[in-house]
Amino acid sequence: MNKRTLATFALAGIASAQVLVPVETAGTIILMASDGAVDESEPPPEVSANPCEGVTDTNYHVIPGGGAGSQNGSDWSNAYNALPASLDRGGCYWIGDGTHAAYIFDDATNGTQVIAVAKATETYHGSAVGWSSLFGDGQTIFSDRLSFDTNYYVVDGMRRDESDLWTGWDDEDSYGIVTDAVESGSGFPTENDGAHHVSIRYVAIVPGDNVSSPVAFGINGTNEGWYIGYTLQKNGRDTQLNGASNLVYEFNMHHVLNGKECIRSQTDSLNMVMRYNVFWDCCRNDIVGGDGCTADVALFGNPTASFEGIRYYGNLHRRAISGSKADGTMQVQADDCIIAFNTVYDDEDGGNGGLKCIGTGGSVRNNIAYFPNGMSNNITGTTANNNSTYTSSPPFVNVATGDFHLTEALAGAALGSPYDDEDLDGVVRSTPDRGAYEFN
Repeated sequence: MNKRTLATFALAGIASAQVLVPVETAGTIILMASDGAVDESEPPPEVSANPCEGVTDTNYHVIPGGGAGSQNGSDWSNAYNALPASLDRGGCYWIGDGTHAAYIFDDATNGTQVIAVAKATETYHGSAVGWSSLFGDGQTIFSDRLSFDTNYYVVDGMRRDESDLWTGWDDEDSYGIVTDAVESGSGFPTENDGAHHVSIRYVAIVPGDNVSSPVAFGINGTNEGWYIGYTLQKNGRDTQLNGASNLVYEFNMHHVLNGKECIRSQTDSLNMVMRYNVFWDCCRNDIVGGDGCTADVALFGNPTASFEGIRYYGNLHRRAISGSKADGTMQVQADDCIIAFNTVYDDEDGGNGGLKCIGTGGSVRNNIAYFPNGMSNNITGTTANNNSTYTSSPPFVNVATGDFHLTEALAGAALGSPYDDEDLDGVVRSTPDRGAYEFN
């Protein structure tokens, strides 16, 4: 696995500092540079492999205990001992290994100027003055949550183990930044308009021993232009994406320790792209809180809400806990939604799972679902075809070990870019085959 989204942006010739706008034309989503004006309809600022290159102007340096010099952040010899209470717009704050306190990002905005906070590594760490590899060979750990009250931030842990889903993506020790919880707003739940244009990458959010801790991402209010990618969410409860419009959500691992949904939204949300994510044992009924879970991913009104332009593709759902209970695996109450190229394994009693787009113009296509205990709610939408469901003998290499690659070609319908571009492994789709993986 690699930073394939970044490669896509590079091929499009878009500079890393530009704000990008998703535009759909004839079923194809492309990302175009905006004029740079402050506009809450814009998606998040995308970043390169070095999150500070082209996005920020000044490097600052932070290590627990601070540097031996003046501690003004100018280099590692003079490093801050903690993130300052106020951050400079256009600044990049390289953070070394060690434990840091909770932090609220509440700096006044200045147009679209970004503030970046990045894990220092041997390759990228700002100044070379006073640098030691001991600052970058471990993890940056926030002992409590990160909160966002204002706009235009990047938080990047810079790394994780990409070698395997179940031992790499799921290994919190492989991420550059670890934190207890990440929230939009100054507390949970948030009651203001939240924050806009925030990018979070390579962060593991874990609740420690407290499985009833707050959600991994508590986005509440009106939140435009979030990018959440390459994260591990071993969260105590569900991730809230209420009002999160123009969202890109990709390459994340959800492995819940509680019984609720992995993702839930009950507030108006538009233009959400959710792709290449892994959902592991959501909606568990064998532990406290599992009863009444709607779906692994549930986007629905409470009592009514407007969801439009939902794009959900290339995701993998693995629910291997017999006795789980849910109304579906992915359930969207939306008009104009596309659910495509997803793989579902659901071992719950009765197989009460599936992929459902409840609304006008929903397209549910090229998906594979395996329900060894039968199924009651399967694959539904205004257009639902070229899907495969199994109750036995699924075409997977090894269900028990989580290898859901195909054992044979299973041709689907061509849907066009970006849906046909590549699979969960980054393999170019040539047929394309159904499910999250192309037969290879």
